[in-house]
Amino acid sequence: MEKESIQVQRVWKIIYVYWFLLIFRPEWLLSYYVPALSLFRSLPTILLLLLIIYWVVLNPKRYGYRGLGLFFVAVTVSAVFAYNTGPARVLSRTMFEYYLAAIISFSFINTPEKVSKILKLYYVYFLFVAVWGFIGFATTGRGIVVWDWVLNEEDAYGPMMCMGFAYALKLYYGESAGNSRTLALLTSLCCAVGVVISFARGSFIVLICIALLIVAQSKQRVKAFLGIAFAAIVVLVSATLIFPDNAFFKEMATISEGTSTGTGKDRKVLWSLAIEEYKTHPIIGVGAYNFGIVAGQYIHKVPDRGAYNENNIWGRALHNGYYQILCELGTVGVLIFLFLLYDYYKSYKFTLKNFGSLKSRLASSSQAVSQGLQYMSQSSFAMSLALIAFLMNTYFYDILYYKWFWHLIILNRLVFIRMREEDRDNAVSEKA
Repeated sequence: MEKESIQVQRVWKIIYVYWFLLIFRPEWLLSYYVPALSLFRSLPTILLLLLIIYWVVLNPKRYGYRGLGLFFVAVTVSAVFAYNTGPARVLSRTMFEYYLAAIISFSFINTPEKVSKILKLYYVYFLFVAVWGFIGFATTGRGIVVWDWVLNEEDAYGPMMCMGFAYALKLYYGESAGNSRTLALLTSLCCAVGVVISFARGSFIVLICIALLIVAQSKQRVKAFLGIAFAAIVVLVSATLIFPDNAFFKEMATISEGTSTGTGKDRKVLWSLAIEEYKTHPIIGVGAYNFGIVAGQYIHKVPDRGAYNENNIWGRALHNGYYQILCELGTVGVLIFLFLLYDYYKSYKFTLKNFGSLKSRLASSSQAVSQGLQYMSQSSFAMSLALIAFLMNTYFYDILYYKWFWHLIILNRLVFIRMREEDRDNAVSEKA
C-alpha cells in the first residue's frame, strides 16, 4: 500500500509539471533566448508518454471525454481529405494529445486539493502573459509576447488579455479575501492594460461587454460598478499615456466603419469565401488550416472582392473562428463544437447546483477538502466568464484552434468530475 502511495505521489508530481509546461510553455521561452535549448520543446510530449505508461500500469479509475474524442476524429477525417494535409495533421495530433491529457488528468488529479493547484497555475498564467506583453511592448512597441509563437501577434495577445480580465475579476468578486483578492485585482487591471497595448479593436469591444456583464451578474451591483469604473479609469489613463494624440481611441472609433471600407470590407470578402468553401465541402470541410490555402480556387465566386485575386488571397487568415470551423471542418465539426459547448454548460450547471448542497456538508470535511471545493467552485464561475470572453473574441479572430479553449473545457470537466465524485462520496457516507 505504501509502495502504491509513493507511485501515486510520483505521478502527481509528473502531471503537475506537465500542466505547468502545458500552460506556461517555459521551454519555448528558454529556447527563444537560448536556441541550443530547443530540444526541451519535446519535454511535454515525453512527460505525456510517461503518464500514459503510468495510466496503463496503475489502472486508476478512468473517465472518458466523448466530445473531445469526437472532435479529434472529425479533425483527423477532415485532414485525410484536405488539400494540404500537413497543417491539418498538426491539429489532429494536437487534439489527440489534448484528449490523452484530459483522460489522464481526470484519473490522476483526483482530489479537490490537486484540482485547485492546477487551477491556480492557470490563473497565474494570465498575469504571467500580461507582464511579458508589457515587456514586448517596451522592446518592440507592440503588445505581444515575443517568444511565444501564438502570442507574438496583437490579435492573439488581446483576446488572451480579455479572458484574463474576465477570469481574474470574477475571482475578485468571489469569496476569496486578503492576498488572493489583491492578486485578483492586480491581474485584472494588468490584463485590462494588456488589451490597451494590443491595440486590438475586437478585444476592446469584448472588454467593454465583459465589464457590463460582470455588473449585470453581480448581486452587489453598486460595488461591481465601482470596481468596473476604477478599471475604466485605468484603461483611460493607460491609453492616454501610452498612445499620445488620442491614437488609441481614434483607432477604436474605426469600428463604426462597418463592412463598407477598410478591414471591415476585407473581412466581408474573407467570410464570403468561407461560405463558398463550405458550399463545396459541407460535410467535413476543406481541412484544418486550409482556408487560405484553397481560397484562390473560390475567389472568383465573390462578386465584391476588391483587389483580391487567386494569387494574393493565398494563405490569408480568416479572422473569424466560427467561419473557420464551418469551412474547414464542415457541418460535422460545427455540430461537435456545439456539443462541446453544451457539455460545458451541463458540467458548469452541475457545479453551480451542487456546490450549494456540498457547502452545507463542508464542516464534516477536512480543511484541505473544504478549501479545495471552495476554490473549485469559484474557479468554475471564473472559467465560465473567461469562456464567454473567448467566444466573443472568436467572432473577430481565428483563435479557435489555440490551446485556450481546450484548456478551459478540460479544466471545467475536471472540476465537474471531482464535484460529482465528492457529491457521490458524501451521499454514500450519509447513508452509512
